[in-house]
Amino acid sequence: MQFGRHAPAQRVIVHISDTHLLAGNRPLGGRYDTAGNLTATLAAVEARMADPVHGGWHEALPPVLPRRQNPHMHMLEALLARQAVAPEPAFEAAARSVLDLFNRRFFDREHLMLGEFFTADWSVAPGGPGQVVEPGHHMEWIWLLDQARRLGLDGHERLAQALFASALTNGFDAQGMMIREVDRIGVVRDGGRRLWGQTEAIRTLLLRGRTDHAQTLIDGVFATHLAAATPGLWIDSYDAEGRAQDASVPASTLYHLMTAFSALLTEPA
Repeated sequence: MQFGRHAPAQRVIVHISDTHLLAGNRPLGGRYDTAGNLTATLAAVEARMADPVHGGWHEALPPVLPRRQNPHMHMLEALLARQAVAPEPAFEAAARSVLDLFNRRFFDREHLMLGEFFTADWSVAPGGPGQVVEPGHHMEWIWLLDQARRLGLDGHERLAQALFASALTNGFDAQGMMIREVDRIGVVRDGGRRLWGQTEAIRTLLLRGRTDHAQTLIDGVFATHLAAATPGLWIDSYDAEGRAQDASVPASTLYHLMTAFSALLTEPA
């Protein structure tokens, strides 16, 4: 990655963290050094984007505000994926640093919620952005905290339980579908829904033994989001009244579909 050639404020960490897709790859006839490239990428991130004062990484060069938990969540996902196939001290240390930031800053201990937007020192962002809570990210973090536990990076179960309780209480509509946004006290900000939130909820509900709710959600996804007129595509977004909102098909949703249904096929029942 050529760091100096990016346009201002390009969101770099999101792209870097997508290297988790390479984490389990084998070298192709010796022509591609996956392990070496991942190690070099992590070293570049640490050298150029780490925030030694407040923790975490800047998600873009030059740095932008507000700071977000989301790129760090995906960075953790990448680090854990690498650790699962080829453990390295540098990847473990970086994963622990994200978990520490989750514990100290992302998780709102007063309201038992996961914050989204922050100031430069990881204080809650002012105004509306600081109040945003996305229940789908609760589900995503619960899954990742369980993956971390499996790799020996445990100690977060109480927080995972709190996130799950909050998501169950505040994150679903009357049809059992996961909504987009609430605030830190659970008041709905956006009662619409996106497909990625449903996929994260499905695998986490199954992880937590909520089989009936997961099956209801799976049925709802196939009846709505995956009932597109063009086979193989999907309807990403619905508003609070159940009206489809898409003008295009976000390709990023494929990643969430892949991870959710891979879990359905590979995780113990």
